[in-house]
Amino acid sequence: MSASERKPLLSNGSRDGRGDGRDTPGRSVQIENADTPSREDAVRVGSARARGETHVYATRWWLLLVTSLCVTMQNAVWGTWGPLSKSAKVVYGWHTTMLTVVINCGNAGVLLPLLGTGYLVSRKGLRVSMLTSSFLLAVGSGLRTISTQPLLGTILVCVGQFCNGAAGSVLQVIPPALSETWFPSNERTTATAIAVVANSLGSVIAFTVGPNMVDQPKNTNWTLLNSTCDNCSERYEKEAENITRQTRTYLLIDFGVCIAMFVLVAVYFPAKPPLPPSRSAKEERLDYRTGLKSVITQPSLLLLTAVFAVPWAVLANWMGLMSVNFGNIGVSQKEAGFFGMYAACGGLVGGILIGRIADRFPRRLKQFIVALFILTLLVVAWITCMRNAYIPKSLALLAVGVTVIASLMNGALPLCYELACESGFPIHEGIVSTFISIAINAAAVIFLLVQLVPSIGVDWMNWTFVGVMGLSVLCLLPLEVRYNRSNMDDKTARAGPDLRETFT
Repeated sequence: MSASERKPLLSNGSRDGRGDGRDTPGRSVQIENADTPSREDAVRVGSARARGETHVYATRWWLLLVTSLCVTMQNAVWGTWGPLSKSAKVVYGWHTTMLTVVINCGNAGVLLPLLGTGYLVSRKGLRVSMLTSSFLLAVGSGLRTISTQPLLGTILVCVGQFCNGAAGSVLQVIPPALSETWFPSNERTTATAIAVVANSLGSVIAFTVGPNMVDQPKNTNWTLLNSTCDNCSERYEKEAENITRQTRTYLLIDFGVCIAMFVLVAVYFPAKPPLPPSRSAKEERLDYRTGLKSVITQPSLLLLTAVFAVPWAVLANWMGLMSVNFGNIGVSQKEAGFFGMYAACGGLVGGILIGRIADRFPRRLKQFIVALFILTLLVVAWITCMRNAYIPKSLALLAVGVTVIASLMNGALPLCYELACESGFPIHEGIVSTFISIAINAAAVIFLLVQLVPSIGVDWMNWTFVGVMGLSVLCLLPLEVRYNRSNMDDKTARAGPDLRETFT
């Protein structure tokens, strides 16, 4: 065992995680230097592992924080261009179709490496996976800062979006694996929820910081100054120069933060704790190839994956295109940005709150998900009716509706991950999460490809959202689910708590 792996175990202070998963005062073994533990200390750690002891480490919260920050920045970078669609027309000369292509580059970046992502997380561990994702995140954000020239800038943005998506392919898979590796059974859903809904904070950045740093053009009947603005007035030329400068500054700030995330991961992010936090965490998982076959040959698990993935894919793109979708009822780019901010804040709070409540009611994940999906269906149908003038419109009520949808769906997503991992156990959490991510991004690509159909408009997006939510509820209701992982932890708890010591 390396010194870096022992540091959490050989930390200052005295903690003893008991059967309830909390850190409580316990017996400690004193050492003179935690950075260079003695052979005796190493032997004691190995002996504790051999006896099957479990332990909960306070450093799990730091690792969760770093992971959540990376998830936040990945989503912030991915969602840059939806809220800035009109400004991007000035800087790069994009129209709605090109915006869809750029977003799809990110979706392709997530989708193409996903099978390799499952291998990376399940075989190489959390440290290598986080180093890979944070590096790709830094590269993807950096490429966008090189040029704002129309052709070169567009190419670099597309490549950067692909790299960002590749980083997202890893970060989508890591939360359930992190919670299983570092957190006790009564904190797993909460930990997964925090890491998963951190993408909502990224949406807050994309929908608020971006539109407030980059001006919306006053005239949108012309494109980039550098390519087609020879006949523009001097006023429009100055406006284009100002928007281009603001866009570049915003992209540089994103790049700096992503570099900081890579440094944090490189400095400290161990692959696993010296002792596992639960009985199921130390259980041997199926190897990668066998795990893949097991997922494919379990129809109920595949159905769970589809039922969870498609609604989330539709939601993500529906949120990203709000300025286009609600333009006919007078929603501007800046107002759509505020809607996104409200939705992201609601999703962040709702996701963590619902995850914590679900931890208090084990084996009720399916019931929670069905209830959340039904409520989402009702709100989406109401907003669709408002947008199509079947009922009176209200921008205030529209903002409330979007926020409620985000809260409900962000609360449901981590529960979906956890339920799929419970049903698939002993398949590695990274492999199960990979299949969910593949389904999410495949559905997202299809959703955006439909947008490329000439003259299709945007009405179909809302009705598709209604139909998807209704179909998901109908598929979930008769489905039987298993809680294999929790059953193992409960059997161990009934047999008696493990002796847990901190060697400090």
